[in-house]
Amino acid sequence: MRTVDGDFASSDFQADLVYTIGGSGGDPGVFFGIGPGTKDAGFFNEPANALYLLDHTNGFPFFPASDIVLRANPPGTGVTDLAHAPFPDGTAYLRITKVGDAITFAFDHGYNGVAFVPDGSFTASLSAAAPFVAGGPSHLFFGTANSVTRFDWISVAAAIPEPGSYALLLAGLGLLGFAARRKTGTDPV
Repeated sequence: MRTVDGDFASSDFQADLVYTIGGSGGDPGVFFGIGPGTKDAGFFNEPANALYLLDHTNGFPFFPASDIVLRANPPGTGVTDLAHAPFPDGTAYLRITKVGDAITFAFDHGYNGVAFVPDGSFTASLSAAAPFVAGGPSHLFFGTANSVTRFDWISVAAAIPEPGSYALLLAGLGLLGFAARRKTGTDPV
């Protein structure tokens, strides 16, 4: 699955994905990332021309000590693993946040169904780790070939305001409300 919009490399955003994974022997994992959202037939149908997290089920022979991998798959050069972390099977919450050139992949492998509490994260410069993504299209995508994976929830929010922006927005709305009351003569005495 991928977003309709394909310009996320040039936008700030936050994307969240909740899923449940299980199995054994490293069945095909869950992919969550940015890029065209197409398959690389030359590399096990993993996402082509993309920067993404890959979560294999436990016991995958290539990553026996770690089950989540931050991976870049540039065109024509082969896959590069940028970071690894232990990540047990079960219900997981992944979050991608991009602000400017910084892109962070955070993960909560003990997701309790209520609050996102990251167990770890990987941050990279999008232009350094995956400059090919900017060539577009840069969709957000997620998927799996694993029949024992269930996707529970996904959310994408573009142009994430900083906390100071929220305060300014609320102050501005308050002033507009005050001005409207004064104009209609309903200002309390």
